[in-house]
Amino acid sequence: MVIAIIGVLIALLLPAVQAAREAARRSQCVNQLKQLAIACHNFHDTYKFLPQAVRSNNLCMQPYKANKTAWGNNNYRNRDRQSYLCDLLPYIEQSAVYDAVKINTTGGLKPTETDLTNQFVTPWTGGYDPTGGTDNTTPSPWCTRINTLVCPSTQYKNVTDDLTPSITSYRCNSGDIYLDWNYNEIQRGPFTNGSIGSLIDLAAITDGTSNTIFLSEAVTGPPQVMSKMVLGGIGITDSTATDSMTPKVCADLKQSGGTLSKYSTRTGNNTSGRRWGDARTTYTQFFPILPPNSPHCVQGTTTDASENWNFVSASSYHSGGVNVAMGDGAVKFVSETIQTQNLDKHGKDMDSTIANPRNYGGPAFYGIWSELSTRSGGENAALP
Repeated sequence: MVIAIIGVLIALLLPAVQAAREAARRSQCVNQLKQLAIACHNFHDTYKFLPQAVRSNNLCMQPYKANKTAWGNNNYRNRDRQSYLCDLLPYIEQSAVYDAVKINTTGGLKPTETDLTNQFVTPWTGGYDPTGGTDNTTPSPWCTRINTLVCPSTQYKNVTDDLTPSITSYRCNSGDIYLDWNYNEIQRGPFTNGSIGSLIDLAAITDGTSNTIFLSEAVTGPPQVMSKMVLGGIGITDSTATDSMTPKVCADLKQSGGTLSKYSTRTGNNTSGRRWGDARTTYTQFFPILPPNSPHCVQGTTTDASENWNFVSASSYHSGGVNVAMGDGAVKFVSETIQTQNLDKHGKDMDSTIANPRNYGGPAFYGIWSELSTRSGGENAALP
């Protein structure tokens, strides 16, 4: 009888204990988002512009300006894939990692060299040989596990292999127009593509920093093998035309039980968020278009797809929504029921006078959630 009573008490207490633990994890996640938002401001104070989602001005564009001839080499061009987090490393107490990244992206280049394979390590590289040999057992900077970048609530965490790139739970806001990671059009969010002329300072956020999302959570995928779950998986839209997909096509891949009707099965470290140093949308960007905890999709007709033309939604394992960091440093919780609209509309419906929706410059089109994503749309949307 005593044992039965103890069992009943444990059963009653367990949910409360689990809830308390999740509350603590969520609180830590909020603090980490705030640290990253403050790091963005500290970076801005130093350089007078915000970090870029792609093509870091410091780690990518400056070497390009210094050596345009070498830039033509494919290996050298891959330096444009430094994520916004690379610029923030010195401001989250990771100066040693930043120095290693900088050496691998801007240093050691001789103007007469044509084979640059061993001059640096690309953001998807795990082990390499710094001597130029084939003994690829030295961990690259991208393998460094940075706790500030990982929400404690995530289910898919870092692997124990020191030669595997490390993960991040936090993405930068690329705005409300669906773009591939490397397109020349400048994103409408505060984190742009880093091309010449696209540097954004805080004064350019005319909607107000308190009304503009900087960062959000997005669930990391499992290591090595893709998941069929909405949270952590990548849906396949069966579309190949880059301007033809509506957000609803991606949203409709969600089935009962939180699974995807068609999903990528690609193996390797290509799952969501599994490379904090990589600028591709799969890993470090998101679009505030579909409401939080909606699918993450990729345009394509093969289940091997994962990296190009990704449509990444904010997501988390916190019940009912996600944490976002606003431009003023405040962290808000956004419900997955936040108002969205026109999800069945094509991008060209925004303005019938333009042929390419990537050229659209008007007000946000997809509701309050997308209004919060633009830096200068003139909207008045705000979170409580």
